[in-house]
Amino acid sequence: METKKEIVLSKILQLTWQDEEFKVNLLNLLFPKNCRDNKRNSNEQISQIYEYCIERVVHNQAKDFYKGFPLHNQIPALEEDFVRMEFFRRKDNFEDFSLAVYQQIERITNQLWINKEFAAIFKKMLCCPAYISLPKNQAKDNAKPTLYDRPKSSFTIGNLIFFGKNPESEGNNAKTIPALTAIEKIRSVTYFIGYKASMTRDDFLSYKELNSLLYNIYQCRNLNHRGGEKSAQQQENINRILSLKTFYYFKFMGALAQYVDSIKNGYPFLSEIEKYATSLDSKEIDYIQTPVLPGIVIKGKIDLSNSGKKKN
Repeated sequence: METKKEIVLSKILQLTWQDEEFKVNLLNLLFPKNCRDNKRNSNEQISQIYEYCIERVVHNQAKDFYKGFPLHNQIPALEEDFVRMEFFRRKDNFEDFSLAVYQQIERITNQLWINKEFAAIFKKMLCCPAYISLPKNQAKDNAKPTLYDRPKSSFTIGNLIFFGKNPESEGNNAKTIPALTAIEKIRSVTYFIGYKASMTRDDFLSYKELNSLLYNIYQCRNLNHRGGEKSAQQQENINRILSLKTFYYFKFMGALAQYVDSIKNGYPFLSEIEKYATSLDSKEIDYIQTPVLPGIVIKGKIDLSNSGKKKN
């Protein structure tokens, strides 16, 4: 259907809900016999038309949301998950809504980690200083720090991604990159692509806030999973979110929008970041230590086997 016709149809449907007389006359024109004999059937029919119109609008919103997204082969599946997300929000089904939000984040994250370029950047830069800053002898007017403006610091990218724990560059009993947890992979994407591996100290609070919301989405997605014990802190966090779920519908959608937008903006710089990583010391980090994060117990890797499937 043409966009202009969809707009007209949407206005007609809005008018049917606002003006009872208009609604009755419209139904008499469209379904004369049904309207005379069975008002309930008429209401059901107009409701079906209304739902159809809403569905078309949401599909268009999904297309706009992922327009220009760099992972082209994932866009159709992401759009379907977006439509499901909106369907569950309108039905006030917070558990399945959270799952649909997370499945979009999960699909994007997995696809990025398949990229050998990204994995190589992660391995080479993990022990680099986390923040960049403008050199002291450089004029501040209109000057912006670059990837190469990375002053020496003991606080590394690994510290940032693993919440203060410093990944060792040597040693045994280490965890290989494929065994990173879902949240660790998401935080890595946020840093290397979302912030173009160029975070300043002033970016820390926004980085922390976004990743906190992404972690909350992960936790609420787990409401659909039976089994597995939650820590007292995890359960308290979930209870707090559920008590404010109307608020968190929008917070979760905002976090998804920020994650997607940051990848749209940061993905084109991947080659430039790889070039910088290649210029570093040739020694690669083939393993990382797994920190125990207080109050957070996350097990398992990202699994796309159930991605896109509706809950039975």
